[in-house]
Amino acid sequence: MKLFEMYKEVKSEIPKEDCILIDYELFFDEQLGKYNHFCIDNVLDLLDLKSITDKMILDGAKIYVCAYSYESTDLNGLKYIYADSLWIETQRSIWEIERLFEQKRSIEPSAIMELSENEEFEQEKIYLFSEKNQIISFKDIININSKNEIKCLYWD
Repeated sequence: MKLFEMYKEVKSEIPKEDCILIDYELFFDEQLGKYNHFCIDNVLDLLDLKSITDKMILDGAKIYVCAYSYESTDLNGLKYIYADSLWIETQRSIWEIERLFEQKRSIEPSAIMELSENEEFEQEKIYLFSEKNQIISFKDIININSKNEIKCLYWD
């Protein structure tokens, strides 16, 4: 089951002002651009982002795409899920993450913060759409230690 189909199953349960989380690989699958849009839309820039995230994944990071909980509509009337931030569970510091983007200024995040500083984490329930075709509560799978390791990268 693809992301958009999963989303349609629960969209009525998600308040419009809330965010949703999506496993990185599920969001950036072959349907990117058709049903999923990321704020970085240049193909070469997306490849640069992937090279950075791949390094973090090799180091053991878990990466989630933080998306808006409502559907957007393109000029052709097609609906899609839009995202402009990543949540990265990693041992790396904010400073180390900033250094990864030093050579890639065109994709440098406008802000990097710890999850504890991110107001989205305060919403009652955060749905996580996993690449295993499951929809689970993100707050049920993280603990205090991992909450302190999650860095939020935001692009505007």
